[in-house]
This record gives sequence, structure tokens and C-alpha cells, in this order.
Amino acid sequence: MRQPQIIKAQDHHLADIAVIDQQSNPSPWSDTVMQRYFAKQAIDVCLTGDQCQGFCVYDQVATEAELLLVAVASDYRRQGLGSLMVHHMLQQLQTEKIERVFLEVRQSNLAAIQLYETMGFNQVGVRPNYYPAEQGREDALLLCSELC
Repeated sequence: MRQPQIIKAQDHHLADIAVIDQQSNPSPWSDTVMQRYFAKQAIDVCLTGDQCQGFCVYDQVATEAELLLVAVASDYRRQGLGSLMVHHMLQQLQTEKIERVFLEVRQSNLAAIQLYETMGFNQVGVRPNYYPAEQGREDALLLCSELC
């Protein structure tokens, strides 16, 4: 089996990214928002051959970055691809002298919280009622990883 590779998203990946976002995100991003981050070259994709298995969106400002979205296609979940993409992002950001990375995660997403904690993220705050949920709104935990 071929090893997955992570590269910057190309135009032809956008349709796959939209499908994966629909599968993964209770509030999928609009095409306009996704295009904005694509134009900034802020989207990485995880590929095996030509098959897009997941993507990661992050943004940088000065010496800080924010992980905005990580999603893996439903057929490829539980294979470590999310972890692989986040590790790749953190390595890239370290080479660019980024000092810290922030992210928000649904309070109910225990698997993601555990993954982020094993990668050195710690909770630094809570954003009340941040995410839409089936029953109203859900809090987001604000996590941070110090890279230097």
C-alpha cells in the first residue's frame, strides 16, 4: 500500500475537499470561505496516489497560527490521517518560526480533544455557545500548543 503524502491543495482537489467537508462537518464551509483559504495556500491535502483522503486548513498571522479545520473522508477515518496532517502542519509552522498554534474544538468531540492533547495542545479557554448543535449551541474549547 502506498504511503499518504501531504501537499498544498490544487484546483482539482477542491471538489473532493467540499465532499469531505460535507461528510465531516455539521456546519460545512461555504465555497467562498474555502476559496479564500485556498487562495492563501492555507489548505493541505492528504493523498494516496490521486485519491484525496483528507484536508487541513490553517492560517498564520505574525508569529501565531490557527488550525481551522481538519477533516478525513469517511472511508479513511481511524487510520491516523488526521494526526498525520496535524503533525505535518506543526512541522511546517516550526520551520516558519511560528511560536504558538491555537484551535477550537467542540466540547463533545472527545476523540479530537484527546488527539490534540497527545500532540502537545493544552486548554487555555472556553468559547461559550460557539458551535451550532442539534439542540441549540455547543461550547468550544480553545487549545494552544507552544512550538518554541
